[in-house]
Amino acid sequence: MLKQDFVASRRTFSIIIKELEKEGIVTRKLIDSRPPRVKYSLTKKGKEVAENLSKLDKILRR
Repeated sequence: MLKQDFVASRRTFSIIIKELEKEGIVTRKLIDSRPPRVKYSLTKKGKEVAENLSKLDKILRR
């Protein structure tokens, strides 16, 4: 599950998450509850991207 502090407007978040879903970085699962909820998870591709970004971050912080 994606758990990160992310400050953005609902519109901005919606645009970004739809693009990530389209690119196969995250999957979207509708949770049947009251109120309805949505759970986003990283795909295998998303985990690879996150790992590479983490490596890049470590290099840049040297």
